[in-house]
Amino acid sequence: LVEMEERMAHCEERTTVAEARSGDLEASLQQSYTAVEDLQLGLQVTQHQLNVLQLLSTEEVSHERDHAWRLQSQLELREAALTTALGQQRAQQDTLEERKRALEADLARREREAAAELTQRQIMESELAQQMAVQEHSELREKNLEAELAQREEAKEAELAQEKAVKE
Repeated sequence: LVEMEERMAHCEERTTVAEARSGDLEASLQQSYTAVEDLQLGLQVTQHQLNVLQLLSTEEVSHERDHAWRLQSQLELREAALTTALGQQRAQQDTLEERKRALEADLARREREAAAELTQRQIMESELAQQMAVQEHSELREKNLEAELAQREEAKEAELAQEKAVKE
């Protein structure tokens, strides 16, 4: 009878340990689900930020294009007004054509500069988004490591408590 009681007590201890391990596994699984959800949320936030940056870039290009068209329209209006006012005087007409070419070259240069500036901004925004994603990943990894450490400490404390209970 004593031997059977000892076996029963041993079986109960093993059952308690198995239940504790099962709880730990469930907690670990829940942490994994939480980490996956955090990563998905981070990805959605990053995608939203990229969409906003793309929209801003598109608006800037549109603004620069409108500005370029306004400059072109102003140039054409000035040319027509000067040509009408000055009549058929050839020397002044040549001067106006030279000014027109210079303005068009300046306009083309501005368009190239704006395009280069936009490209540089897009590169910087892309690098920023990439850095943010890396930082979010690092933060999530750090949280997971902290959670794992806490879980290990809890498991160790449970094991010590179990050993203490066995000794008692």
